[in-house]
Amino acid sequence: MSVSESSNLPFHFLVRAVILKNGRLLVNQFAASSFSFLPGGHVEPGEGLQGALKRELAEELGIELTVGKYLGAVEYLWKHNSTGQLHYEVNHVFEVRGPLGEIIRSNDPNLLFHWASLDKLEQYDLRPDPLRDLVRRWAAGDPDPWWASNLR
Repeated sequence: MSVSESSNLPFHFLVRAVILKNGRLLVNQFAASSFSFLPGGHVEPGEGLQGALKRELAEELGIELTVGKYLGAVEYLWKHNSTGQLHYEVNHVFEVRGPLGEIIRSNDPNLLFHWASLDKLEQYDLRPDPLRDLVRRWAAGDPDPWWASNLR
C-alpha cells in the first residue's frame, strides 16, 4: 500500500507492550473483533512514550507495570473493515514486566486479554503483521532494534 492513495489519512501514534510469561505473549483484542494486538494504545499530545504506555496499561489492566527496553517501531497502513478508509499508524514497542497472573481481567469491557503461545501467533491474527516475527526473534535473543513497514 502507499500513503499517496489518500491525503487525509487518520493517523495513530501508538505505544505497545511486549509482555512475555512462560513462552507466551500477552495480546488483547476488541470484544467484537477477530484480530489481536499488543497491549497499549494512543499517545496523547505532549505525553512521553513511556508515560503513555504506563497510563494505558494501568487503565486497561488496573496495575502498574515496569516499562523496560525500547524494542523499536512498526509503521503500518491498513484499511478499516467497516468504512474501507485507510489509516496510518506508527507503533513504538517496549519490553514490559510486572506481576501478571494466568488470567488477565480487563478494566475495559471492550477489551479481552489472552496469553498466546509464541509458536501460535497466527491463530490470534496479531496485527500489525510484522510483529509476529519481530516478537519471536526478540524472544529467541535477537538484540537488533525493530523496524518494519508495509509502506512502499
